[in-house]
Amino acid sequence: MEDFEHLLTIFRAGFFATQHTLLVMNENLVRAGKTPLGAFDKILARPELIEMDGAGVKIMRMPRLNYMDQVRRTGLNFYDVAAGKRGKEAGRQNPLCQFEMRSWIKAWNVNSRKMTSWSGCHDGIERGGERCGDRSS
Repeated sequence: MEDFEHLLTIFRAGFFATQHTLLVMNENLVRAGKTPLGAFDKILARPELIEMDGAGVKIMRMPRLNYMDQVRRTGLNFYDVAAGKRGKEAGRQNPLCQFEMRSWIKAWNVNSRKMTSWSGCHDGIERGGERCGDRSS
């Protein structure tokens, strides 16, 4: 809730007066002992979200990745993990991690398509063979 108060202060000061603002509810940041389903309920119930929505702020949930620590240890990006590539650690990619990453990418694409009317990324994460926002690969 403290983060939302800070975000609201910045928003009201005009720093989010941009053409496109996306508020991501990142379930990976949910504290231990809390479930992702209820973690953002208090924020989503805040009347200030109506004010932010009126200014064009879009809200999107980013699902939790149970294998995030494992993904980080590989040194690979999400797409490489989903494809089963080998990273820093020797051996075959964990098939459950690989499945979860494919599911996560699919969910992210579905959610991100809701933003395409203003994001300029008309195919979800993929655009003309290039990942939107990813210029590194």
